Amino acid sequence: MFHQKTGLLLQSTITALLFCLLLTHCCRGQSQVMGPSQPIVATLGDDIILPSYLEPAYDATTLTVEWTRPDLNPRFIYVSRSGHDLEKMKNPSYKGRTSMFIDELKNGNISLKISKVKQADAGRYRCFVPELNEDTFMELVVVSGAVSQPVTTLAGIDGKGGVVLQCESAGWYPEPEVLWLDNEGNLLSAGPTETVRGPDDLYTVSSRVTVEKKHGNKFTCRVQQNNINQSRDTWIHVPHDFFVVQSCSTSTTVSLAVCMVVSIILFILAVVVFVHTRRQNRTKRREDVQVKSEEEALMLMKTLEKEKQPKSKRVNKEAEVSLLVDEERHQDQLKEEELKQKEEQRKKEAENTIQRLKEKLDMKKTEVKNKQSELQRFQEEKKKIQEDLKNLIKDLNTKNTKLKTITEELKSFWPSILSSEKQKKKEDKKKIQTEIENLSKQLMTKNTEFQNKDEECEEKQVELKQLLDDQQKMETKLQSEEQKLMKKESDDIKNHLDQEKQKNETLNSRLMKLQNEKQKWTESEGKLKTELQEMKEINLEGWKLKLKTTTRGPTITKWNHPLIIKAEGSHYVNIDFTAWRTGELQITLITNEGKEYRLQ
Repeated sequence: MFHQKTGLLLQSTITALLFCLLLTHCCRGQSQVMGPSQPIVATLGDDIILPSYLEPAYDATTLTVEWTRPDLNPRFIYVSRSGHDLEKMKNPSYKGRTSMFIDELKNGNISLKISKVKQADAGRYRCFVPELNEDTFMELVVVSGAVSQPVTTLAGIDGKGGVVLQCESAGWYPEPEVLWLDNEGNLLSAGPTETVRGPDDLYTVSSRVTVEKKHGNKFTCRVQQNNINQSRDTWIHVPHDFFVVQSCSTSTTVSLAVCMVVSIILFILAVVVFVHTRRQNRTKRREDVQVKSEEEALMLMKTLEKEKQPKSKRVNKEAEVSLLVDEERHQDQLKEEELKQKEEQRKKEAENTIQRLKEKLDMKKTEVKNKQSELQRFQEEKKKIQEDLKNLIKDLNTKNTKLKTITEELKSFWPSILSSEKQKKKEDKKKIQTEIENLSKQLMTKNTEFQNKDEECEEKQVELKQLLDDQQKMETKLQSEEQKLMKKESDDIKNHLDQEKQKNETLNSRLMKLQNEKQKWTESEGKLKTELQEMKEINLEGWKLKLKTTTRGPTITKWNHPLIIKAEGSHYVNIDFTAWRTGELQITLITNEGKEYRLQ
C-alpha cells in the first residue's frame, strides 16, 4: 500500500511539473517590457540607471535581455543570457561600464546601470527580450554639472543713445538658448546667439542686445535648456545718467564721423595720385628700356655685320649647344627612370596591400565556413536532443501506464492469491518506479542540456553574423582598394602620355630652334666668306698702324701710299728685329676718319 501511494505521488509530481512548465510557457506572452516615457537626464561623470521591468512581474533569470543602441556598431550595450554577461558582444566603448541587477532578475527587474557617464553615451536605448518578443525605448540626455554662471558686461554704445550689453556662459550640454529680459520680465529682441563647441564637446554661448532708456535700467540674461529644465540667470544695472550722457555725445559722434569721411576721401585721392604717377613713371621707364633695347639690337646687328668670326668658333658653339642638349636629355632620362622606380614601388605596395586584404578575406571566408559547419553541427545536436526528450517523455508515459496497470492488478488480487505472485508484482512495481525516477532524472538532464545547446546555438549565430559583417566590410574595402589602384594606374598612364607629349613638343621646339640657328650660322658663314673674299685687299692710304707692347710705349706709323696687309699663320710678330708673343702685343688700325679697329 505504501508503494502504491509513493507511485501515485511521483506520478502526480511529474504531471504537476509538466503542467507548470506548460503553464509557464503559455503565460510568458502576457508580460510586457516597460520603461520610462520621459527622457532620462544624467550628469557627466556620474552613474545612471536606465529603468526597465516586466509587467506583470515575471522571473527573467532564464531569459535573454538585450540592451542596444541602434546608432552604434556593434549595437549591443549589454546582453544577459540566463543571468550571464556576454562580454564578447558588447560595444568596446561600454566595456566595464554597464551592469544589471542579477539578484533582481527573479522579480522582473531588467534595468541597466551605466557607470561614469560620458558625453557620447547620450542617445536612444532599446531593451529587448527575444523570448517575449517585447521591447521598450528610452532617451538618455547627458548634461554638464559644471555650467558657469552667465557673465554680463557693458560692450559699448550704438551712437543713438542705446547701450550694448553682452552675456556669456560656458560648460553647457546640450546646446542652450540665451534670453534677455527687461525690468518687467518682458522678452527683448537680441542678435543671433554665437555658439562655440569646445574639444570636450561642451558649448560656450554668447549673446548681445541693444537696450534703451525706455526699457528700464535693470536687465536679466537667462541661459536655459528647456528639455531638462535647467537655467542660469544674471542681471546688470545701467544707471539712467549713463543713457543721458551717451545721448548728449551724439553731436560729438557726428563730428567725428564727418572728419573720418573727409580723411577717407583725402586718403583715396592721395592713393589715386600715387597710382597715376607710378603708372607714368613705369610707362616712361618701359619706353626708355624699349629705346635702349632697340639701340642695343641695332649695335648688335652692326657688330654682326662687321664681325669676322672664324669657322672654328661656330663649330665650337654648335658642339657646346649639342653637349648641353645631350646633358639635358640625360638628366631627363635619369628623372624619368627615378619616377618610374617610384611608381613601380608604389604600385608594388598597392598590390601587396590588395594581396594581404585578399588573404585576410580568404581567412574570413574560411572562418565563416567553419562557423557555419559548427552551427549546423550544434543544430543537429539540438535536434537530436529534442528527439531524445520526446523519446524519454514517451518512455515515461509508457512506464506510468504500466505502473498504473500493475497498481490496478494489485488492487484486484484476491487475498487467496499466492504470496509469491504478489511479491513479484510488488518487485515489478518497484522496478518500474525506479525506472521512472531514472527517466525523470534523464529528462531533467536532457532538458538542461537542451537549454545549454540552445544558448550555444544563439551565441554561434551572433558570432556568425559578426563574421559575415566583417567579411562584407573586408570585401568592400578590397573593392575600394582595387578601384583606387586601377584609377591610380589610369592616372599614371595619362600623366605619362602627357609628359611624353610635352617632352616631344619641347624637343621639337628645341630642334626647330637649333635648325634656325644652324641656318643663321650657315648664312652668316657664307656672308663672312663673301666679305672676307671682298676684303682680301684693303687700301690703307692715309691710315695709321699703332703698336703697343708691355715693354715699351705705343708706336704709330702712317702710310701715305697704298699698302697690302695679309694674314699670316705665325704665332709671333717681328718688328725691329724684336720678338713679342701675341699676348704681349696690341695692334690697332686707325682710319683716316679717326676710327680704331683692334686686330686680334
